Amino acid sequence: MSQWLTPAYVEGDFQAYYPDASTKAVLYGTKTCPFCQQTRAYLSAHHIPYADVDVGQAGKGQQDYRSFGETAVPVVLIGNRRITGFKLPVIEAALAQLKPAPGR
Repeated sequence: MSQWLTPAYVEGDFQAYYPDASTKAVLYGTKTCPFCQQTRAYLSAHHIPYADVDVGQAGKGQQDYRSFGETAVPVVLIGNRRITGFKLPVIEAALAQLKPAPGR
């Protein structure tokens, strides 16, 4: 299946994967992946609190990553969206969805 036919993100209830309410994103990646590094840099530059999970290390994070059925990194959870790859417009749209509407 062509990557162009895959959806930009998968929706689901990912609350169980967030360590606490202040964490706005969870990044599953590796230390050597350049796209993971770009994602970390973007989240840090925009002051977005995120959990950084190294899927190269055995443990719960690696098990969580495998449970998604993904084979690529990074996998980013933002709200109810699971985004595979460094897709900046998709990441920005997911982050915008987290912010309360003006006037509320």
